[in-house]
Amino acid sequence: MKNLGNRVNLFACLIAAFLIISPSYAHRCILEGNDAADISRYNSCKADLNIASIHAESSSEVNENELERLRVENTLLKAKLDQMRRQLLSILSDF
Repeated sequence: MKNLGNRVNLFACLIAAFLIISPSYAHRCILEGNDAADISRYNSCKADLNIASIHAESSSEVNENELERLRVENTLLKAKLDQMRRQLLSILSDF
């Protein structure tokens, strides 16, 4: 059991280290010069980041739709559960 606790602590430390270090590896577009090639590279980098953010938003929309579907399903299941409870109480009250 102690070994499991050590593994959990190690895993937590690794996750914390990753979260601290990962922003330093974030992709940044930096204009390095004033010539056409550097400006073109910078604009291309910015365009790639914009495209990536658009895809992230569409993924977010999918998650929102899935969340809403699950909320509706959860509400229906709660209603079914309440109905079953009432039926069970009705059966038990007959005895």
